[in-house]
Parts: sequence; structure tokens; C-alpha cells
Amino acid sequence: MKVNVDVASERLVCGATLARDEKEPEEVFQAAAELLQDAEPCLLLLALEGLCSGDSSEWAMVAWTPDASPVKLRMLCASSRRTLREEFPHLILKEYNASERQEVSLAQYLEFTRGKTDQDRHDAMTQDEIEQEEVRKQVAKEQAAAPKMLPGLVALQVKLMDSFVESMKQFVEKSEGFAVLAKLENEEIAGELLEAEKVSALKGRLPSQPCFVALPAPGGAEGKLLFITWLPEGANPRQKMKISAFKESVREHIRSFTDLDIVAAVAADDDDLADDLGAEAPAAVPQPQPVSPARPKLPGAVALPGMGVALPQAPPREGYEPKSSSPLFQAQETAAEPVFAKSAAPAVIPLPAELLKPLGPDSVPTLPPSVPMPQATASPPTSPVAEISEFLSLAELQDAAVWKDRNVVATERERYLPEDVFQSLFGMDKEAFAKLPKWKKDNKKKAVGLK
Repeated sequence: MKVNVDVASERLVCGATLARDEKEPEEVFQAAAELLQDAEPCLLLLALEGLCSGDSSEWAMVAWTPDASPVKLRMLCASSRRTLREEFPHLILKEYNASERQEVSLAQYLEFTRGKTDQDRHDAMTQDEIEQEEVRKQVAKEQAAAPKMLPGLVALQVKLMDSFVESMKQFVEKSEGFAVLAKLENEEIAGELLEAEKVSALKGRLPSQPCFVALPAPGGAEGKLLFITWLPEGANPRQKMKISAFKESVREHIRSFTDLDIVAAVAADDDDLADDLGAEAPAAVPQPQPVSPARPKLPGAVALPGMGVALPQAPPREGYEPKSSSPLFQAQETAAEPVFAKSAAPAVIPLPAELLKPLGPDSVPTLPPSVPMPQATASPPTSPVAEISEFLSLAELQDAAVWKDRNVVATERERYLPEDVFQSLFGMDKEAFAKLPKWKKDNKKKAVGLK
């Protein structure tokens, strides 16, 4: 059945019907496509009983909205879908949109109405999004299997291996000059005792995978233990999320071996492994504010709100003497008495001699030539973007060890690609790429492994 929209009365009317003959499913859709007009939006209701495997009350609702049709008709047709569902609540209406005749087919109907599988969803996602989804599923599964606990308590508990227990015992006995490296292996924590006098001694010795490190706090802080979460750049996002999920559980296990206060810190590369990692910043010493003398209150004056306290004045620069350019104030600076004193005579500003000459009937006064003002020279424009002097390959820009060694800007790695490689990867030149919005640039960089 073809359902049309009557614009004048804004009602739904039956435009045409099809007889239920012994036809193949594909023939039914082809016959329905012949009822469509290129500039007239409408709705097609096709009974699928005996045509497709499924419920006998299943109907296909094809929303025919050709591009050449008027906008008002398309809007009325789109809003009529809900009306049909409300009028026929006993029918299962599976709808899909079509704007071209070849889209009105059984294959298109089955493709649009079938349920999306995990593979279909993964095909539309990036690798990072897929891994993050798998981690969330695994964490939810572990939380569901874990015993229910009160809010605020840790639900994910990690199991301790014998190597971790033995390393912590040796660390507590020796106390100084050693560190414990804790690695997650199949939801169990393993331990290894390392010789490390200070935090910087760990540079180049930590693995390329996320882990934990416990050692005495730096700066001679007694009674404190530094707990470092090692999250190296380039590590698998799934491993990072997993190590973060078990972080509190590992800290609680460390507290069971020692009564030291734990200071938490995070490091992502060797530059972060400084000896002052985790140290408290010194408190800023408050500087006393200069107090200005109270200003005398004039008779009859009323202080406005906020005007009763004098603002602090900045001290004058050393060797600075204010000068005035006006002859009136130059006389005031050199005179023994102020110019505006009551007993002082009014100041007289001398005029040029040319202006004091008597003027004849035909004479025209001439003014002295004015001194031209110095013109400000415009500074040459500076480019906000640094020039690239060395280009790298895509594989080098994906390797953190390589592009960090070349001092490449992490958020602008794509600019270090050669122009031909950039054009083949992004389908445009660098100038056109720079004009794209940030979210589009991030998506394109993520697709080639530069985000």
C-alpha cells in the first residue's frame, strides 16, 4: 500500500495498492518501486507474511524521500511515520529510508534492518577504540564476578605472586639503596628487587610495558615511600587501563608490608624520572604589602565605597627622573617657587619672533616649519609556524624513540612528512590540512598512526 500526504488537509491518504499474488519477495519490491514518483515523497507498507522468514505481523515501511522533492513534503512524510505506528500498534513496522529507486529492493531492506554484529561495529571503529571497548568489557566482567563491596572500597583485587612477596620482604629489611619493580602478569603481580640509590638510577632500566615501582621517597623524607606508576608512551592502551584498574589494590598490598606513608607519582619517560619526583614543592613565603599613608579627608567630602583605602604605589625605578615636555612645567621644575603658588606671577610662554612682526595690508603671516615626527618602522612579519628543516618517514614518526630524539613536536608530527608522502596519506597538501577543524585533523592523524 502506498501512503501519500495531503498537504491541503495535512492528512494521510491511500495513493495505490498492490494485490497479494503469488510473487517472489524481490518481485514484490520491484512492483512497489514502480508506484513511486520522482518528486513525491511517500510511505510504502509491504506485508512480508510468507515472503520472508519472520513474524507473520512483520511489515516493511519504506520512507521514499527523493532529493528533488519539496522540503515541506519531506518533513510531513517523515513526521507521519510515528502516526502510522500509533494507528497500527499490532503491526511490527521495520522502516528504512530510500532516495533512489534501486534502493527499494529486498536486499536493501534486509541489509538496513538486520541487527549489527560486533564485527560490523568494529569495522567502523579505530584499533584504539576496539581495545578500549575490550578492556571495559573485561573490567565489567571482573567486577561482576568479584564480591560485592561497600561504596568507596576497591572491588578489583590483584593476586600476589611469591616473587613480589619475597621482594617486598627484602626491601623492608634493607630499606635503602633498593627498589621493588612490580609487573602485572595475567592479573597477578610479580616482583623484582632492583638496586637504586635514587629515582634517576631507574633511567633506562624500566620495561616498555606499564608497571609499578616502590622506593624510598627522595629528598631525605623520612617515613615516606614513593609509589611510581610507570605508563610509557607508546604502550598498549589496554595494558594502561588494566594497570590503572589494579593500582589501588597494589598500594594496599604494599601498605601491608610497611607502615611508611605512600607518596604517589606518575612517569611516562626517562625525563620524568628526576630525583625530585614526588617531592613537595616549597611553600611560597608571603611578601608584606607596603602600607600607604592615610590621605587627609577634605571638609565636606564623602568617601565612595571602595575609595577609603589607598592603592599601593610601585616604587620608582633607580635613576629615573620624570621630565616634562611643556615649557610651563619646565619653568616650574627649575624655579625656586612653584608656578601655581599664590605669590608667583603667571608664567608667560614666549612666542616666535616671526609672529610678533607687524602685519601689513598685503602681508601674510608665515609660521615656522614644523618638525616632522619620526615614523614608526614596521617590524617584518614573523611566521607563527617554525620551518621544517628535516623530513622523516612515516615509520620514524610512529616510533617515539626516533621522533623524540629529533626534537619533533609531538602534536605536529604530520608536518615533518615529505610533501608527496603527506599528499598520499591525507589526500591534500599541508596548507589545506591546516585549515581543517581540530577534530577532523585528529581523526585523520589517528588513522595513520600519528595521534
